[in-house]
Amino acid sequence: MLTHLVKSFHCERKNDEDSSLLMVKEDLFDKLITENIIYVILSSDYKKFGISKSYYYHILNFLEGLRIIESDYIKFKLISPFSIDNGKLIVKPAFIYCKNETLFIVDYRMIFNKCSICPYRVECERFLNLVKEDFKLKNKSHNQREKLKEITNQLSEKILNSCKEIIVDEI
Repeated sequence: MLTHLVKSFHCERKNDEDSSLLMVKEDLFDKLITENIIYVILSSDYKKFGISKSYYYHILNFLEGLRIIESDYIKFKLISPFSIDNGKLIVKPAFIYCKNETLFIVDYRMIFNKCSICPYRVECERFLNLVKEDFKLKNKSHNQREKLKEITNQLSEKILNSCKEIIVDEI
């Protein structure tokens, strides 16, 4: 059973100084975390991941249209999916987070209660500590599962309060 997903990648593209928080519709987020799109976000070298030149530029144009990449820079600090439920905007507990030269893909939408046996525990802890520091979040718990809940709830609230852009439709 998939508990949750936490992966980190070395990112060759630089972050723009004005990187922002973005919210995208959940189905678009699911598209953004597919392998080839992640490869294009990570690097400007299409040969590195075995993607054809035309497909690479097709994806790059898609990402530029969403203002995720611009002039070879990553234009986001964090991307999170949302859905609308009974007219209310709901931030989902999943994130694409870029810090220094690391890109994290974090998806807590399907979560299991046993952090102690989770194969993603180390990367999860690293992600939680980075976003806690980066977004000045607080947690009281030392229990990994409770820490996860506290930090993702605070991060979701912060996204709602300071998101600069909500992408509703694909370009």
